[in-house]
Amino acid sequence: VLRQLGAEYQWITKLNDRVEREDMQSLMNEIQYLEDMEDRLNAESVLDVITRLNQNKEWMKEDSGMGEFRELFREEFENRDHKIADLSEQVLTQSEQLQNQSTQLQNQSEQLQNTEKQLRTKDEENSRLKEEIAELKKQLNRIAML
Repeated sequence: VLRQLGAEYQWITKLNDRVEREDMQSLMNEIQYLEDMEDRLNAESVLDVITRLNQNKEWMKEDSGMGEFRELFREEFENRDHKIADLSEQVLTQSEQLQNQSTQLQNQSEQLQNTEKQLRTKDEENSRLKEEIAELKKQLNRIAML
């Protein structure tokens, strides 16, 4: 399937264990022209996968440029790793906060249900008392008529 892809998919077509030195050098040269740092980091990630897939090739072992290339991006990857760790920590913190808020909402919901139940009980009691008062008024009117 990779062979059927056109030249515009060069990065994808090289994700295999049959890459030659010239292919790798061509990809490395292309990275120099990438202006967006995210594109450069993504390209380095692809190169890293390609390197791992082809690590047993003799030319890969001999090519010192690969080590130099990795060193060039080392600081950027370390910064990215720190950012990822920070973001992961923030996500974990926010997840815990959401869990706490969810628990608080659940507690408030239970309190609201209890309050509603108490109000219904008081409404029922008020209705009963109104009926008793109405009955007592009727009895008072009957007594007053006597």
